[in-house]
Amino acid sequence: MARGAPTTTLSGIPRVDLTPRVEIQRRDRARILRAWGWALVAALIALLVILAVTLYLNWVAVNELAAEQARTDALLTESAELSEVSVALGTQRDLEDFRADAMASELDWSSLYATLNGVLPAGAVMTAFDLEVGGAPLEDEEPTEQTGLRGQLTVTSPTPVEIAGLIRAYRALPGVIGADGWEVSSSAGDGVYTNQLTIEFDQSVYTGAYAGGQG
Repeated sequence: MARGAPTTTLSGIPRVDLTPRVEIQRRDRARILRAWGWALVAALIALLVILAVTLYLNWVAVNELAAEQARTDALLTESAELSEVSVALGTQRDLEDFRADAMASELDWSSLYATLNGVLPAGAVMTAFDLEVGGAPLEDEEPTEQTGLRGQLTVTSPTPVEIAGLIRAYRALPGVIGADGWEVSSSAGDGVYTNQLTIEFDQSVYTGAYAGGQG
């Protein structure tokens, strides 16, 4: 069977753009202007948002600053009110330190007097004494190695006193570093015998009641 001649089939009506070139250029310019316009609007909106956020943050910062200033003023007021208390406490500490220094060599004189009288023989009486305390305790030395009290005692008796025995009795007392003595005078006529003794204690006789602000 013989082939027929080739034919061309058209799918539709051909289209031809008859828009003038000037119109095309005008539309392009309009499209570009619209794009720039929307970009400008977006930029303005972004600027307004940034400005609003900045103003808000500034408002928050101003309020926080005002609150901190108010808190600082309140603390300064409280500090001013407490300054008198601080001065009083400082004065109290100074007075306690002064008292500790001034009373570092405090003695219990009643107990010490009773101790000294307690070793006297029957009939003997301590009629006078001249004792003075030593210095304040030294922190780097033991109390038993430092002189705390020393001086002289006057003992009278209606009968002769065995001075050697009395000296040994005094030397045996707690805290005594040394003791010595001699008979000053005697009078058989009026029955009065007077003896003079020297005695020295270490600092263990200090009460220590005010050491370190105690007492």
